[in-house]
Amino acid sequence: SAQIVVENAGVNFDSDAGTAANTLGFSVGAGDDRKLVVSINSETAADITGITYGGVALTNAARTGTTRIAEIWYLDNPAVGTADVVATFTGNAKSRMGALSLQHAKPGVSVVNDSTGTTNITLTTTALDTFVVGCYTENNGGVISSSPFATELYSGDGGSCVTQAGYQNEPAAGAK
Repeated sequence: SAQIVVENAGVNFDSDAGTAANTLGFSVGAGDDRKLVVSINSETAADITGITYGGVALTNAARTGTTRIAEIWYLDNPAVGTADVVATFTGNAKSRMGALSLQHAKPGVSVVNDSTGTTNITLTTTALDTFVVGCYTENNGGVISSSPFATELYSGDGGSCVTQAGYQNEPAAGAK
C-alpha cells in the first residue's frame, strides 16, 4: 500500500463569538482511497453538534467534550471538488478549524483520546507508515512556541484559549 499523502490543507478561524458555525471552503482532490479529516478547537460552553462537507455528515473520531473542545472528525471517500466544511455548535462560539484532504487512506480510524488534562500522551503505532493527526486546546495559554507535530496545521487563538493541530507520518511502528 502507498504512503498516505496530504493532497490539500485549509484552515479557518471563526473569530465571531456571535455565530454558532465555522465554515471553510475546501477542495478535495481526485485520487485513490480519499479521506477528509477535520480538526476543530474551541473554548466555549457550546458543544459541536456536527460537521458536514457539502452537506454530507462526517464521523466523530475523538472528542474532549464541552467547554474546552479539541475534536477530530473524518469522512471516507468524500466527493471530489470544492464544497464547504461546516461545523455547527449548540450555541455561539469562537473556533479554529483545519481540514486535510488525504489520498491512500484506509477507511475508518484508530483513536487515542486523552481529555484528562495531561500534557503528554503515549501513542503506539502498530503498522509502518501510520499517519497521525492530533489537536489540543489549552485554557488561558500563551503563545505556542513549538509543535509536537512534524507539520503544523494551525496554532493560535481559539477563544480565550490557545489551540494547535498538526500531523505527521510515523514510518516505524512503536511507542511515540
